[in-house]
Amino acid sequence: MIRKLEKGLYQVRGSLVSSYLLVENGKATLIDGGFWGHLRKIERALLREGLDWSHVKAVLLTHGHLDHCYNVAEIVRRSGARVYGHMADESHFEGRYSYRGINRICGAMERLGKLLSSYEPISEDWALKDGQIINLWGGLEVVHLPGHTFGHCGFYSKERDLLFSGDLFATGWFGTVVPWAPLNSCPELFEKSLDRVAQLNPKRMLSNHCDLSKPETQRRRFWKRIMKPSGF
Repeated sequence: MIRKLEKGLYQVRGSLVSSYLLVENGKATLIDGGFWGHLRKIERALLREGLDWSHVKAVLLTHGHLDHCYNVAEIVRRSGARVYGHMADESHFEGRYSYRGINRICGAMERLGKLLSSYEPISEDWALKDGQIINLWGGLEVVHLPGHTFGHCGFYSKERDLLFSGDLFATGWFGTVVPWAPLNSCPELFEKSLDRVAQLNPKRMLSNHCDLSKPETQRRRFWKRIMKPSGF
């Protein structure tokens, strides 16, 4: 499904995950590359703006899990886009992260996904740092939100007061929850990330794992179900 949320912003939604297409002045930015079936949906979203792959200038990666990075190598081939990701997730991008403890379940799921597909390892062109401003879509601030992975990041548009929160939480028919425990590499860091979001206090939020609810609704659910029970 392709949904235009507002001017210059599309949600490209697959069966497992959403990615976001940001368009400004004839240039396109992707937040994550999505999973199976996303490429043709991204292409259709570009066409709605009168654009093609050559207009995609950057792919911003929230983290290095397969469902977010699966298409990135092909997107770069088609567009020449630069890839931005936090260096703490470099081993994820390159397909060599060593899963430990209960997180090995996530590793097994990724290995199966790679066996069933043809995942190509990637590397970031630009290593992101917390607080860095990326000169795309009117300015996007890197918000380091570890917990799901060590390098997990969100991207904040001050102009729109909108935080793309990656996999910090998921929301839909199942409720509003933090990721399932076996999927998290460093859950002890979630509290630090929640504190970072509390300081930022965005009016709107978009998760990568969500239903078709508005950014205002997602933010309200997050505050009610995740922040308040955590004491924020």
